[in-house]
Amino acid sequence: MTASVFFLAVGSGASVVGGMLCYLASRHQRLLVARPAAGPCLTGAAVATCVALGCLLQVRGPATAVFMVVLLLMAVWSIVPAMVAFLMQREGRR
Repeated sequence: MTASVFFLAVGSGASVVGGMLCYLASRHQRLLVARPAAGPCLTGAAVATCVALGCLLQVRGPATAVFMVVLLLMAVWSIVPAMVAFLMQREGRR
């Protein structure tokens, strides 16, 4: 595996982790029964997003790296709530 593939994989994974941690910090999240503390979740999300940006800046230009991070964050914030709502409706939970 080349270094560029490694940095792309780590950067993409860190973006997804940052988006999930940010989603878990929301008071409207339905993924977990008990909402985790918002402070550590948001701190972890900020760190993961910075790691993602740092990794992607190693292999892409600044504008492309920022676009990739923001795109992955928006994808997580759009797909995860819809997926959770679908699964909850399927199970009959509210």
